[in-house]
Amino acid sequence: MANYGFVSCFFFLLCTVWLRRFVANPYEGIDWKKVSYHKANLHTHTTASDGKFHPHQIVDIYRNLGYTILSITDHDYMNKNQNRITFPWEKFSDLVTSKQENGLFENRCPESLGMLAVTGNELSEHHHTGSYFNDFPGSENIETSLKAITEKKGLAVIFHPGRYKNQYKIDWYLNLFRKYPVIVGIEVYNQGNRYPDDCTFWDSILSIMMPERTLWVFPETTLIQKGILEGTGMFFYLKNLLSVISERQWKKGIFILSTVLMEKRGNLQKLKVLMLTQKKVLSGLKRTIAQKLNGFLRVISSGQEANLHTKTEKMSRAI
Repeated sequence: MANYGFVSCFFFLLCTVWLRRFVANPYEGIDWKKVSYHKANLHTHTTASDGKFHPHQIVDIYRNLGYTILSITDHDYMNKNQNRITFPWEKFSDLVTSKQENGLFENRCPESLGMLAVTGNELSEHHHTGSYFNDFPGSENIETSLKAITEKKGLAVIFHPGRYKNQYKIDWYLNLFRKYPVIVGIEVYNQGNRYPDDCTFWDSILSIMMPERTLWVFPETTLIQKGILEGTGMFFYLKNLLSVISERQWKKGIFILSTVLMEKRGNLQKLKVLMLTQKKVLSGLKRTIAQKLNGFLRVISSGQEANLHTKTEKMSRAI
């Protein structure tokens, strides 16, 4: 199931490329010899809202799994803490659970753990939206929230649109994306791919808006139990850890997403990572080559074109 989800997302992105003959190249200009990869999760919950684990436990779990970038995005309406955010990590002990229980949380220092703590919040009183790099507590109107995030110089990601497929039509989303550049992407994988059409939806948006407006894909990783994650992998390629906070990393899409099963103690199963590095695709795809990297599989472009006569067969071969 995990690999199928990955291939599906790849396929729909290619459909957009063939229709418009254009795809943004987020990796142009990267010197691969000078960057390192960092595992990230930008959507997770704790007992400050509806999560199973306390904030410090979440931090410890992800650190043990090899993550260096983490954003705790508890639901705003359930969070009883100041500004309704579970932040900063150094003051977890001052925070309470969604049931207003205190004294249960322990502090954590991101720097000493070799991690980057990203301020986050899941604005949940309207269409669920990830809010990052700001302390806006949320509102009942999504446009009010997006204006506030913009004013606070934050960034936003639209979460699991499939949940609202009978409530909001594509024109509603298109209006938001055009009106609010602060939205940098759409979540296309959530809780075991419970909204399987989200990747198709993302492709539909791109087929209309590209190349004038780019939206990147974001994942949610489900914590099944301590030490075991199911869902997707998100990886930033950075010169240093702090560079992830720059708008360029998010708005330019200098990261990758892969549907995989993440096992205990940070070991990943065989990982397939897609990195599209071409700007224009005329008669076919640029051929990809695979390189092993620290036990993972990285797929990059060699810059050569391969004529494609059939879609599915050739794409499977490319992956």
